[in-house]
Amino acid sequence: EDATAFIEFVISEAGMRTRLEQGGRLSSRADISLDVYPPSEAALAETVSTFTVLGDLDDTIGGEWQSTFWDQIALLWVDTSALDDVLTTLQENMPE
Repeated sequence: EDATAFIEFVISEAGMRTRLEQGGRLSSRADISLDVYPPSEAALAETVSTFTVLGDLDDTIGGEWQSTFWDQIALLWVDTSALDDVLTTLQENMPE
């Protein structure tokens, strides 16, 4: 119950304002005014507000491709020269 109340506050407008006023973060809410930010972060927040948010690719596609994606990412972590092979594998396994 306490944890739920805490999360509800953190994601609320009041909670987000409190966090932003401290600096060092950007809002995940679209209804927060730029004037809440410290001056040094307001310009960044304004720029980011023009971005289009995309879903997490592997979660959006899901299924077998998601497993392939993470296998290929693990390969890339240990062998960065495998980038072209990784991209080919992901493209070949992309669902229609």
